[in-house]
Amino acid sequence: MKKIWNIALVAIAAFSMVWTSCEKNENEPQNEIPVVDYTYDEVTNTYTVYAEEGLKVWRKAVGENKETNLTLGADITLSTDGIEVVDGKPSASNWEGGYSFSGTLDGGGYSIKNLRMYDEQFAHFIFSCKDATIKNLTFVNPIVYGESVYTGVLTAQVGGGVQIINCHIQGGSVTGVGDGTGGVAGCISSGKDNFIYGCTNSAKISGSNWVGGIVGGCQETAISVIAACANTGEVSGEKYVAGITGIHYSNNTDIIACYSTYDTISGAVGKPATECYFVRDHDDTLDGTTAVSDVNTTEVVNAMNGAIDTYNKSATTKIPYKWAVGEAVPQLVAIE
Repeated sequence: MKKIWNIALVAIAAFSMVWTSCEKNENEPQNEIPVVDYTYDEVTNTYTVYAEEGLKVWRKAVGENKETNLTLGADITLSTDGIEVVDGKPSASNWEGGYSFSGTLDGGGYSIKNLRMYDEQFAHFIFSCKDATIKNLTFVNPIVYGESVYTGVLTAQVGGGVQIINCHIQGGSVTGVGDGTGGVAGCISSGKDNFIYGCTNSAKISGSNWVGGIVGGCQETAISVIAACANTGEVSGEKYVAGITGIHYSNNTDIIACYSTYDTISGAVGKPATECYFVRDHDDTLDGTTAVSDVNTTEVVNAMNGAIDTYNKSATTKIPYKWAVGEAVPQLVAIE
């Protein structure tokens, strides 16, 4: 048992600091209303948050130390009081972006609901990720609008040593006026060892150039792998528009075992993809992709899983998911 700081809401006063000993009860229902907004573990520099106020406390802490970790202990709904949305543009933001992150964010299978971001520069939950791991997190009904380059729900840009695993954008919309608009990330801008595994998007994505359901664009200097990802959201833009990434115009980005039910896999010819599928009535110009009438077939799923098996045999950072035939589209299944 370890001692951690708790911030509790006290009926007769404002928020007060109390020192308690907490032990996790494995039999406690996940949905039980927490008695605290967050807890903080000094040893691991980790905030475990249960409510919106706790998430904002972590935001302040990570602004001072980008290696401050975050774990969600419950679904968190951000307040939208006073915020109107017209044509995909919120009248205000309910989250303060603009920070860099180099820690571990574990959503624990929980979600952040109703993110609203409107920014004249970068619109995002996290501005920039480097040497970071972000996993097991879903954003439900986010509405994000950026008037400059690099707009994405989870992060504006990925900059090396980043793993984004099992993260999902469910509903909502992402709109970018400048280059680089994506569901999960606006741009993989630099660095090596960038991995996006098992992520999905169903939000409506619209932008100008470099528009993708998962990532807006992958720069030439970025060494990346996008694998076992899927897009089922509408994607639109002016140039370099596609279901997975708007552009990956170098040989440094691998796209493996992904599918899109809207548009092609990549909007610009780069390194050939491996066993990727999309629903469209004509062929993609990218080698390694196949147009099909239905991605939810045993043939397609087996082909994608074969590509995952082949990659994992020699990969240092292995893909932790495979595909299974679902009710309407293939579903992710964790590899045990």
